[in-house]
Amino acid sequence: MRKLVYGIRIFLRDLSSSPENLLLPLLVLSLSMFVLYWFLFLRQGMERGIERLSRGLYARIFLERGTEPEKFISLLQKRAKIEKWRLINPDEAFREFSHLYPKLARILGNENPFPPNIEVVFSPGQSPKIIRGALKEIQALPGVEDVVFQWEAVEKLRKARKRFEEVGEFLTALLVLASALIIANLVAVGVASHSEEIALMELLGASRSFSSLPFVLMGSLLSLMGALLGLLLFLLSRSLLSSFLPPFFGQLSPLYMGGLILGSFLVGLLASLIAIKRP
Repeated sequence: MRKLVYGIRIFLRDLSSSPENLLLPLLVLSLSMFVLYWFLFLRQGMERGIERLSRGLYARIFLERGTEPEKFISLLQKRAKIEKWRLINPDEAFREFSHLYPKLARILGNENPFPPNIEVVFSPGQSPKIIRGALKEIQALPGVEDVVFQWEAVEKLRKARKRFEEVGEFLTALLVLASALIIANLVAVGVASHSEEIALMELLGASRSFSSLPFVLMGSLLSLMGALLGLLLFLLSRSLLSSFLPPFFGQLSPLYMGGLILGSFLVGLLASLIAIKRP
């Protein structure tokens, strides 16, 4: 306990005497953690989106205005089993969009760009490939603007998530390495600037661990502060952008947040221990 109190006291003394030396590293660490929080949040949102879209088989057939939907349903029923369907007029489509994305709806104003569309739910147990073939035939007919099949959207989203995770994992490794180097360099500079004080303490009988503790605390606590500040920036930005995000994105899992904070602290601790180790 005496070592810990001494270490905290020295750390606070250095922090109050030269805060400018710690401000830039803290800013870089905070921005690095901010990026990692967003990466985990977007990956979590994509996973939730895939899970949501994977429930059942359904499609949207977007029609030109004035087109009758019954003939397309009749053709589709010859190739696939339909559980239910409903026609969504442009006003109803705009209301659904406004409910999900109110800020984007306000940007559109009084303009309604949504065409009428048919929402089709297929009976379970059918082959998605057969349904996709039937929908492609429907898409080629006059009066059809576009067809969106949820199964195809899931496949595209899975591929996009895989690429996103590959880039994110590389970025995570890069940011963790950069953070560790920043902490290690900061601690090494601190040890060098206090070399006379450390030497005097060791001559008086202080152990190496006792004299080095303030610098280990400096690296660990600075890394922890960077994680907490990055979390605050993420929560603020997520709140500002909430109206532009799909509802199923929700909030970042507390496990992810806690894991990043703990991981940041451990990276700072390890980098500090490496920095103070003498050859």
